[in-house]
Amino acid sequence: MNGEERKVDIQHNRGLGTIIGTVTDYLTGILLSKILIEVFNLEEELIASTVTNFSGKYKLTGLPIGKIIMKARSKSFILQSKVVTLKANGN
Repeated sequence: MNGEERKVDIQHNRGLGTIIGTVTDYLTGILLSKILIEVFNLEEELIASTVTNFSGKYKLTGLPIGKIIMKARSKSFILQSKVVTLKANGN
């Protein structure tokens, strides 16, 4: 204003994402309940976790967008891990 220089602090809202899925046995296709689903950032810090319901379904909300690591684990199955790119306001 009037030739004055001012600093403005603008915070960028990166948005949040949701992951919805179903866990099944790779060989039989059977829906798997009580599977631990974990989400980590790329530094391997835990962000969120949940357990699949009786229908093998899970939902994680409020996740940061960008690349994350998803892991599914159970005592009876081999650990599965995957890098996923979550988009703003996306599923």
